Amino acid sequence: MIITNDFVLLLLPKTGTSFANVVIRYSYWRDGQRCVRHLSDNLLNPSIGEDHRYPTTQHGFYMQIPEEFRHLPVYSILRNLYRLLISEYGYIRWQVDWLARDEALRQFPDFPNLGFARFLDFSSHIVTQRLRLIHHNPAPPDRLGMHSYRFLYMFCRDPQRVFGRLTEDYIQSGEWLEDLCPVRFLQQHRLRDDLRILLSRFGFPEERLEFIADSPARLVNPSVEFDPSSGGWKVGMTDILKFLEKREKQAEESGEAAKPIDLKPFQETILPDDALLERIRHDERILFRFIEETPELDAARLTAWPQPD
Repeated sequence: MIITNDFVLLLLPKTGTSFANVVIRYSYWRDGQRCVRHLSDNLLNPSIGEDHRYPTTQHGFYMQIPEEFRHLPVYSILRNLYRLLISEYGYIRWQVDWLARDEALRQFPDFPNLGFARFLDFSSHIVTQRLRLIHHNPAPPDRLGMHSYRFLYMFCRDPQRVFGRLTEDYIQSGEWLEDLCPVRFLQQHRLRDDLRILLSRFGFPEERLEFIADSPARLVNPSVEFDPSSGGWKVGMTDILKFLEKREKQAEESGEAAKPIDLKPFQETILPDDALLERIRHDERILFRFIEETPELDAARLTAWPQPD
């Protein structure tokens, strides 16, 4: 999370947080004001059934905001839900980050060579396992998407309480909306404008914010390319190959053989067929509902199959 004298920005992964981090910290540093990137315990990657490789994270949750800053307004960023999932899939860190891989391998013997649809099944399965093992929920919903789970974790006042009672009836009732903290959202598709508006709201003059328009995007995930002939999206291979090279080096240093990864599943074009759209809308129903019931958000842009910017 980013903590300034004026507000807290919670960094929801894969929504442009690296860019926002640089813009906000530079603005406050240049003005001689306090601004820190606060690291928190990594609750999304707990040490249960796997190597605990990332004990801290910049993606802290609302409940991890230090007490002395709880009075400040809280902001975060939302991104088109389909692009969010495609970006998560293409980054492939999920192959080493997710909980209880040994158990998952029994259910998904083709892991980690998963196409996009199979990845959705895998991530929903892992969320169900987390609800049972970490949150002690005896009757979790059959399917819940990773980003709806992450959204509740980041923005609920008491996520452990919410996850312990998260059933299909509880989701449909909308009670979880009352458990969310007061947070205002910037939107990734207009992030430069929203950051400029946010900083001007806290006294930064327009001329000091002109640099935002020309600042290059900071990508830590692979590029995703639009295919105009099909309306689908292709995951770029460059960063995936870099990741695999790093993974093999780590395995060599540890003396453990890394399981071979077949790149063919990742080279599919992810198409907006009706079955896939309905499946994602069901799995991420918490996020879809929140966006569609929040008037200040551009629901048409955030919840429609994305076109290139």
